[in-house]
Amino acid sequence: MDESIAISALTRPNDLQSIPVSVQWQVFEDIHKVPERVNQYLRYSKHGSVFQYPPWHLFTSEKPERYKVIAAFEAEAPIFAAVVYMSPIPGLNAYKGSIDRGPVFEDEAHAISLWDDFEKQLKRWRLCSLEVHPFWQREETRKLRAQLERRGYIKYSSATCHTETLTISLNPTEEEIFKGLKGSRNRIRKAMSMGIQVRGAQSIDEMKSFWHMYRDMCHSKELNCGPCRLFENVWRFSMAYPQDCICLLGWLDKTLIGGYIILRHGDVVEITRGGASTTVDPQVPKTDLIFWEAIRWAKQTGASVCDLGGITPDAEEGSPKWNVNRFKKKFSDHQVSLFEPMEKVFNQRLYGLHDVLKRIKKNVTQHLPV
Repeated sequence: MDESIAISALTRPNDLQSIPVSVQWQVFEDIHKVPERVNQYLRYSKHGSVFQYPPWHLFTSEKPERYKVIAAFEAEAPIFAAVVYMSPIPGLNAYKGSIDRGPVFEDEAHAISLWDDFEKQLKRWRLCSLEVHPFWQREETRKLRAQLERRGYIKYSSATCHTETLTISLNPTEEEIFKGLKGSRNRIRKAMSMGIQVRGAQSIDEMKSFWHMYRDMCHSKELNCGPCRLFENVWRFSMAYPQDCICLLGWLDKTLIGGYIILRHGDVVEITRGGASTTVDPQVPKTDLIFWEAIRWAKQTGASVCDLGGITPDAEEGSPKWNVNRFKKKFSDHQVSLFEPMEKVFNQRLYGLHDVLKRIKKNVTQHLPV
């Protein structure tokens, strides 16, 4: 059931502009029933994200019932919203909350002025802690970060989302973008001359093949790999929402040699999970053409920025992450710093209990058959 609470006469700091005077909050307990105007705001806002789009979780999450949506409205238009994942503490009516690539807001001043009331709404859900990661550039959110630090938030070091990335502007023509690719043009041309074909995954079976290739690559580089069913569900999402997701695969003589999942976040397209086959000749340019086709797809969708999916600035030379950095820097040297994940603990006892139970579960599942 929706819950609406009217809030007025918000504090107006002297150095902030455009702060709403009257705001109405709504909480949606069932993400199946989130109104379309909120869905669209979470999806198309300048700082929105596919990871904040309820249909994404309905397709890809094993437990969509754990997600709730909260939104603030001014004159019936959303100005702040978030999809919150509720991780339960067994046996207790308490949860650990996390917001991946959110909350979503257009104006930093709005976020600062609304944060106190935002937390009040969340505490009604008996959260022991909250992790946030707004999808903003770090330079654009200095005031918000300072405000959150004053409110008791600290850097969340365990987050897996990237905070440094490389981007490509999609405003120039396709020919101009190609000319700007530093060290990858020759490898892209070589891939084309070898007859490498890049296309979207056309079936669940192709997506399963992609996952097996990705799993083998992750094992060889000691990286984490998600389950096959996640890749299958992402493919289903790409079929239902082709403007927001595509799974590009590269083929040479009917052999899968590489692939990437590409997601659109409002005006930004991000090249996410993927990589190359570990069994194909290393001299074959397995992923350069896929990356180029991802950039072309991003431009064709009307996005203005292509995010190359994150880098690790402090990676040790010669390590797998260092090699990823080196590969991506062939396409762009424009580095962008994103808002670093932060976390606030509301109840230290429950927070500690959640972590203990999570470690126990991890140890148990490690010994179960795959």
